[in-house]
Amino acid sequence: MRSRFEGFMAIVKREIVSLYKDPDIRILVLIAPLFYSIFYASIYLNKTESDIPIAVVDGCASTLSRKYISDLNAHQLIEVTATPSDISVAELLLKSEKVQGVIVIPNDFEAQLKAGKHSTVKVVLNTQRFLHSNDINKAVNETGFEYAAESRRKIFALRGVQPALSEEMIEPVKEELRFLFNPVITYGDFLIPGILMLVLQQTLILGLGMSMAKERQDGHLGRWFENARYSTSAALTGKTAVYFVIFTTYAFFFISFHFSFFSIPVAAPVMETLAMTALFIFANLSFGVLVGSFFREKLGVLHVIAFTSYPVFFLTGYAWPDVAFPEALKLLGDIFPLKPFIAAFIKTYRMGADISTVIPELRHLFILAVMYSLLAYGRMRKVFKKCEVARLKDEG
Repeated sequence: MRSRFEGFMAIVKREIVSLYKDPDIRILVLIAPLFYSIFYASIYLNKTESDIPIAVVDGCASTLSRKYISDLNAHQLIEVTATPSDISVAELLLKSEKVQGVIVIPNDFEAQLKAGKHSTVKVVLNTQRFLHSNDINKAVNETGFEYAAESRRKIFALRGVQPALSEEMIEPVKEELRFLFNPVITYGDFLIPGILMLVLQQTLILGLGMSMAKERQDGHLGRWFENARYSTSAALTGKTAVYFVIFTTYAFFFISFHFSFFSIPVAAPVMETLAMTALFIFANLSFGVLVGSFFREKLGVLHVIAFTSYPVFFLTGYAWPDVAFPEALKLLGDIFPLKPFIAAFIKTYRMGADISTVIPELRHLFILAVMYSLLAYGRMRKVFKKCEVARLKDEG
């Protein structure tokens, strides 16, 4: 036992020195998580879109249509930047992306509304930018609803209906919407937590995987095993302990300071979430050791893990629900620790659910951690044994 502990401490010191001396791994482990977390979050610093440019083709050219254009322009989501007289000009603006939508007011707009009839306003949207198109559509609908309601008020007033009663008749079924967990429906509040957890996972696997490959690249596998007093467990725990401490610290920074700084709503105790995150980090340590053990050069790890970042993120079901995935892709996503962790993280830290509600996700994460630990241990034991046989053969 004492020999294993001495081996563990020797590898911890050895890994700290290696991390300090290797600029590639040092940048990935000590700088990349901070840089990417701040960079990605800063993109969504303003949280909501505003003043999306649109064009309005006013076929009516009346007092009421001009007021309608003014009301559209007053909406915080959109800005009327062009009022061409011809639809073909407006379409050219849309195709060149100088505007993201075109509103077409019909020539009978004022006459129809004054007669108490409906008037159809056409909306042409650039739907390849779905955030823009959704916000423009929302702004037009909200403005149009106010005009429709005002038209009904005038009709009821002419019929002698009391104002209070007319309000009920205008909207007989009134909806009451309460937005939970992301109160102002911002894309940043939705996306940033998932992106930060992806950064945490990928930089951890990259750094540890490159450290594993470096041992082979430099021909130091035998020295690593020897420093660990010929104990596979000491060799692995000593190397991974350094990364566990570093990335647990990053996790604490993300879920305490980072989310607060960028005003991302949270609803769970920090320490409870940190304990759950520690299990996630442990699972990724084992995964990183297993992945790194198959590479002979650091560059190979970088190419493979960097390539998997987007696929892994999409396979979590965070950006697109996994219930819509083909069954094969659901199963593929289940092998990555990020998927169960993201599901548990969102339910607890963001939605305020009790830890007992995410037992299935934590069980999934624990199984992955144990499975990858056993596979990594078995794989490295075989690698060390092969290395030791080769050493003895050279000495003989």
